[in-house]
Amino acid sequence: MVRPSEPPIDMQRRRSERLAAIDAANNNVSEGSSASSVEENGGHPISGYGGVAKKQMKSKNMEKNIIEKRKGGEDYVQFRCNMMSFFNTMQRVKKHLTERHLELLQQTPFWPLISAFYSGVILEDLCKKSDNDVRTIIKCYNSRTMSFEFGSTSASLTTKDIAEILGLPKEGEEVQLKGTQKHISDFTKRYFEEETILYKKLVDNALEKALKGKRETDVGDVVRLIVLELCGTFLLCTTSHTIFWNLVKYCEDLEKNSRYSWAKAVADVLHEALGKQTRGCKPCSIPGCVIVIMLWLCEKTNLIQPINGREGHKPALVKWRVRELHSKLNEIDVTDIGLSFKKDKKKKKNKNDEMEKPLEEAKIDGQDLEEGENVLDDTAASLECAFRAQKTQPKLLSVRTMSKRLIDKENLEKRREDLGETIQNASAEVAKAQGKVNRLTEKLESDKIKNLKRKLKEEKEEKRKMKEDYEFLIAEQKSLLESVKRFVKNLEGALKAELEEVKNLKKDKMEMIKEIQELKDQLNEGSPCAALQDIQVEVCPKQLFFTSLDKNRGKRASDPEFEYEQEGKKKRKVGQ
Repeated sequence: MVRPSEPPIDMQRRRSERLAAIDAANNNVSEGSSASSVEENGGHPISGYGGVAKKQMKSKNMEKNIIEKRKGGEDYVQFRCNMMSFFNTMQRVKKHLTERHLELLQQTPFWPLISAFYSGVILEDLCKKSDNDVRTIIKCYNSRTMSFEFGSTSASLTTKDIAEILGLPKEGEEVQLKGTQKHISDFTKRYFEEETILYKKLVDNALEKALKGKRETDVGDVVRLIVLELCGTFLLCTTSHTIFWNLVKYCEDLEKNSRYSWAKAVADVLHEALGKQTRGCKPCSIPGCVIVIMLWLCEKTNLIQPINGREGHKPALVKWRVRELHSKLNEIDVTDIGLSFKKDKKKKKNKNDEMEKPLEEAKIDGQDLEEGENVLDDTAASLECAFRAQKTQPKLLSVRTMSKRLIDKENLEKRREDLGETIQNASAEVAKAQGKVNRLTEKLESDKIKNLKRKLKEEKEEKRKMKEDYEFLIAEQKSLLESVKRFVKNLEGALKAELEEVKNLKKDKMEMIKEIQELKDQLNEGSPCAALQDIQVEVCPKQLFFTSLDKNRGKRASDPEFEYEQEGKKKRKVGQ
């Protein structure tokens, strides 16, 4: 971001002059308009005018307060880190989150922090900070050493500290946030297609839209927007109410965002902002997660105690009440903060040894021992006197000690150079090994691709053969069905003809039975001869043949001497 070449104080003065001129003009206009409106109303006050006037006065007073703050000193600055904003967002949306939303949130590296808001571990009281306390602590920041200096104590806010406080990963790839070009993807096209600057309000609206949506992508979009809001308002906020476009690129990829060192990203943005603030650039607002500075003081000092029952909880921000730290800082001087830093016993012993060495060297050089004894007594008496003794330590150093330190410094420089060469050689070896790994990986991938292509070709050939066999079977099935249909049709025709013939035979049989019955009736009614004379019967050849056979049999039976054949021999019946 390009800053103006002129000092911020001149800019604030000109702004304040313009705002004062605008206020004067508004006052004149409002007084004239109000008087004329009362006169037009017959001297009676207009209904509703009092509320409007109060609102106008309130807005003017707010503008005057801002002007007075900007005029009042160079220390006035705003902090965009807003933990309360994300707290309100989670309170608003958590009742709409489903199990699928929570599953995706748990896969992100921000879940330890988000779960503290979702489960209610972080309450509204824990989200509030004192801007005055933050300004006071920032004044102690040394941009050259990137550490905070409280009196004679120097302490650094490291990536490891931020990872423990916020529950973010400290290892991984670097997050690149610089750049103003708009990130274009399917996600941004769905919600920010026409936007050139990404404001926090747009993210809020998009989150409401995704919660109400019914598309397949809406579940993932809700998670992406929650992560984006967490980073944009709390962890990686800018100097205004906007959000980095590059941040969208990292937040929308839910499968890969665990690869990055988010704790380092928070630390880089914060240290860069603090460096600009302390190097003479006095911006009106400071980006970055400034509240982590206060939580870091709670974690590293004995100023306050953790919340009862949360001593071992993670992430560490759930253990502390920042408002309690505010009360404690009001009671002590900022330089006394260094006295409350937690120290290990080993470090204390090493400090005492370092304090005793200059005294022994002073004895050898013939200097006054009383001063050294007094310093040693002060060191044993209290920690504060130890720091005073540390300040008087250079006065006791001898020439031998100085020469020894110079030699040690030269040796240290040589070691640094040797270490730098070793690191360079190691980097070259790592690069070579990485090249070998890349070549092997490419070779393996090429072999895998060849095998996959061969398998795919074989599968295609087998699929083609199966398709041909299937088509042949389908054709055979069709031909069999057609032959079966023809056979069934022929059978149906033959069966129909047989049925017709049987029907005709039955008809003839019925006619014959009827004729025979008629003959019987006639025989019963009269003499047989008369009946036979009167009736002319049509007889078929078969009936004539059988009738003749019956007559012959009757004649032979009546003749006692007739011959008959039996087993090929003629025999003649003999009477009894």
